[in-house]
Amino acid sequence: MPYRLKPSRNPACPAARLVVALVVAGVAAPTTSFANPVGRLASHQAVYDMRLDKAGTSSGITELVGRMVFEFRGNSCEGYTQSMRLVTKVTDSNGGGSVSDMRTTSWEEGTGQSFRFNSTTLRDARVQETVSGKAEQRKKGDLQVQLRKPARSTLSLDADVMFPVQHTRELLAAAQAGRQLVQANVYDGSEQGRKFFATTSFVGKPITPAAADTEASEIKEQGLSQLKSWPVSISYYEAEAKQDEGLPSYQMAFRFFENGVTRNLKIDYGSFAIDGRLAKVTYFKEQPCD
Repeated sequence: MPYRLKPSRNPACPAARLVVALVVAGVAAPTTSFANPVGRLASHQAVYDMRLDKAGTSSGITELVGRMVFEFRGNSCEGYTQSMRLVTKVTDSNGGGSVSDMRTTSWEEGTGQSFRFNSTTLRDARVQETVSGKAEQRKKGDLQVQLRKPARSTLSLDADVMFPVQHTRELLAAAQAGRQLVQANVYDGSEQGRKFFATTSFVGKPITPAAADTEASEIKEQGLSQLKSWPVSISYYEAEAKQDEGLPSYQMAFRFFENGVTRNLKIDYGSFAIDGRLAKVTYFKEQPCD
């Protein structure tokens, strides 16, 4: 679940963070059954077609199309690896166009104590930014970050944070327990590895397999027809902002299946919004802990 797409300061390059609506953890064995044990999510590759949903004049965007490929593998013993590539073509209000290409990889230790990350962003085939580093939870409220790129540095973030897979597990646990509100600080190495985001998530009522669904044939083909799912929305706030007073930096909504697959993505930045349609999902063989 949650991998999030960060808004760029350049309106022609809005693809920079699909990092908390697509992160998955755990494994399943879809070759025989898509049933999912409580708390375990499926290792898989998901392909999403991205398009512009809406855009105000202040966004400077008239058209956006693209594709995202997200992949997750791992277990609680060896840790969890995630990779994502998001390519978008954007047309601005002057008729000009550009192609953005964002590539990220990360590894998260099984108990959520350490996290390694790498990301590269290109625009029109030219590298705009490269970020890499690692973060460790030394103790509650003490996150130590060592950055390698864009420049070597060490910093301490005084906050109790979750890494992406940790956050995904927390969302799934809340959904299965009927808990509608989840608040957490999330660190995923974005913003050049120097920031975390405060998040507020709302989990809606479960959608049972028997419920009517206008996308029934697609869902069955993707191995999801027998799985419970929930509508989820996540608001991302700058860490310094007060969540009960200010507007979020952006919001993300999606349908979250109990095996970790995500459909019906929507990322809303206020001045424009992007939709993501799940085009294809491929499941990987289970790799249990020894």
